[in-house]
Amino acid sequence: MIRRCAGTVVGADDNSVHIALASLPDLVLEINVPQIHLSGLAAGSEVELHTYLHVRAEELSLYGFPTEGDLRVFQRLIRVSGVGPRAACSLLGALGPAELVQAILSDSPQMIAQAPGIGRRTAQKIILELKDRVEDLVVDAEMPAPAAAPDRELIQLLVDMGFPVAQASQAVAQVPEDVEAIEERLKAALQVLG
Repeated sequence: MIRRCAGTVVGADDNSVHIALASLPDLVLEINVPQIHLSGLAAGSEVELHTYLHVRAEELSLYGFPTEGDLRVFQRLIRVSGVGPRAACSLLGALGPAELVQAILSDSPQMIAQAPGIGRRTAQKIILELKDRVEDLVVDAEMPAPAAAPDRELIQLLVDMGFPVAQASQAVAQVPEDVEAIEERLKAALQVLG
């Protein structure tokens, strides 16, 4: 099992990063990384990723995450029947671990189904199988409290307008609490989003 890789980024493609290991610089590993983390991995930068090695008959695939908490969420996801490592990585790339756990705890399959390759049925299955098993996942102390029902509605409105779930959640969190009407909260969230 390969639990962690540290080295220098030498390249990247759509879903993975190529890392020359610090201890073996001639060995370059291709590590699948959630889309949300790819932009922060520029060529020449030093990186340390917590990894999961997925073994299949015809290939070995590494999946990497910046924190141990992200890795634990990924491992919990791939235990759900019908969710493989690629789908789990895609889901974490679309939502981020904190937003995903929040969506599970707030029973919001429409938020989960926004990820590429995840349909409504799979989203419902993820919620059903993980609802009682994600409370112990603390995602780097930045785990937000589950959104209140009006905030979930506002987040969904922003997602329906084409904003990614992670951006919509962050924008809604920045809306002042004294703004109560949904229309005014939507305007304020749109101003935050620019």
